[in-house]
Amino acid sequence: MYRMITGTVIRRALGDLDPRAYEKLLARFAPRFEHEFAGDHAMGGRRTVLEAQKAWFERAFRLLPDSRITIRDVVVAGWPWRTRVAAFWEVSSPAAGGYHNIVMQHMEMRWGRITRISTLEDSQYLARALARRADEGVPEAAAPPISDDPSTWARIPAT
Repeated sequence: MYRMITGTVIRRALGDLDPRAYEKLLARFAPRFEHEFAGDHAMGGRRTVLEAQKAWFERAFRLLPDSRITIRDVVVAGWPWRTRVAAFWEVSSPAAGGYHNIVMQHMEMRWGRITRISTLEDSQYLARALARRADEGVPEAAAPPISDDPSTWARIPAT
């Protein structure tokens, strides 16, 4: 029952992820967490500070403003004190030249709070989509990854 409920919560949180609702997911992060997103591009990097994670979500929705997520599968294992979640989903964004990618995400949770997220998608394909956005006049698409360093959190204004 616990795993079924957790799976439903994760499906809803990912499926509802948009610029108006990301703070619901952010509220599920534990005080100590780690989020790794594979790739050396504006969406890549590692964060362990809540403000850095918030800046990452804000950037994601500026770069892919019309993103749509389709959940393909969520698998939950473990118990409340050590839950592991594997999520398989698709993301698409017409604003990024018809960007479409498949995402694998592994999460660890303790007592309902996210302690670790590792996100893997075709980072070369994402990097090409970000390069297209930069060519369209969105300089933030070519920015370095957001990290725990506050100087990386700033929004880069469009030219």
